[in-house]
Amino acid sequence: MTLEVNWVALSPVLVPALAAVIVLMLDVILPSARVGHLVVVTAGLVGGAAATIPGLTASTGEFQRALCLPQGPCLYEAGSLTSGLQLLGLLSALVVLLLAWSDWSVGT
Repeated sequence: MTLEVNWVALSPVLVPALAAVIVLMLDVILPSARVGHLVVVTAGLVGGAAATIPGLTASTGEFQRALCLPQGPCLYEAGSLTSGLQLLGLLSALVVLLLAWSDWSVGT
């Protein structure tokens, strides 16, 4: 059994997840590098938000599919509505991060 992987369709999910893994590794290596953590998270959220653009520009009824089984269903589909909701969630998280930046960077 093989899966067809569409990295463009998965990137709005994978980019922030990869940033979270990098932050966890950075926290183990350099726990006091709070600004570095914030920069990585910001890059992950902005990258994830930018990755929603191909889905937003899709026409109605057109989906980006990933993890498709051969001659079967796909395990991940994202249309313009899904991409819009992902963008809303990522930008909301970015706003929270930017509002709390000054407190988190000094460790309060």
